[in-house]
Amino acid sequence: MTSVLPQGMNSARRFLRAIRIEQDVNDPLALEGYILTPQGRQVLQQIEESLRDTATERAWTLTGPYGSGKSSFALFLAQLVAHTHDQASLSWMLLRQQAPSLADDFARTLGDRPLLPVSLTLRRVPIAQSLLEALCEAISALPPSRAATLLLDRLTADLAGEQIDSRAIVQHLDALRNLVVEQGSYGGVLLTLDELGKALEYAARHPGEDIYLLQELAEVASRSQDRPLIVIGILHQAFDLYGERLDLSTRKEWAKVQGRFRDIAFLEPPEQQIRLASAAVASLNVPESSACQAQLRTIADAITATSHAPAGLRID
Repeated sequence: MTSVLPQGMNSARRFLRAIRIEQDVNDPLALEGYILTPQGRQVLQQIEESLRDTATERAWTLTGPYGSGKSSFALFLAQLVAHTHDQASLSWMLLRQQAPSLADDFARTLGDRPLLPVSLTLRRVPIAQSLLEALCEAISALPPSRAATLLLDRLTADLAGEQIDSRAIVQHLDALRNLVVEQGSYGGVLLTLDELGKALEYAARHPGEDIYLLQELAEVASRSQDRPLIVIGILHQAFDLYGERLDLSTRKEWAKVQGRFRDIAFLEPPEQQIRLASAAVASLNVPESSACQAQLRTIADAITATSHAPAGLRID
């Protein structure tokens, strides 16, 4: 597989560590070796369309098993939209090299209005608490201003309170979106909820814990017009499976929340998974011997001859 990285860049790092999106979103080298797969391109095309001013479908869930690349894709997306196409950015370089027409589409849609990435890895605590913490971090990183200070003070007060009002959180997020747009630094906000399933597990195990906040976020996103709010949730299984032990009435309420998000099955076909595994092994630069090459060729030929190779995979 031909490398898409600048000379001297080590692609092995990409395959040797897990993604921590709230930390890696500010790491310019976190995408070393990232490969935008056909599945990723399809999702990216849909998200590009959702960024247009007239779009209303702006809340998504990406659902797939562990290791399917969901968090890596979310990191790629966050770093992509956080920069304009003319800025020095590894994400834009990778997109231009791997999907040039899609890069052109994104450049036209974003223009000179990048999105502020608000990224968080959820855990088994209330969604409201995690989101407030992430909003505090996002505002703290903005250029100092009176409006930013006042908003941070309100968020800090809410975080310290005994009860967290979901409506107040949505208002704070809306205030942040309007603040960055009016400052001229961004055109909107990308909210990424990695490990959303952990928060759903918490809600399912704690009676009275409401996930209605997710519905409110999706509804605000659908009305965000020319100041887009894009919401991306990352799941390992279908939304409703996290609440399968709840009573019928609560499951119906969860179904209403789920209906506000467009779900995308994020699962690469077997041949693409093999290509990714091959790229990961190749990036380790393990010395190859002629005997090893011959043995691997024998195995590959046997797999092909017995029709066990995935359809669409060509063994060179």
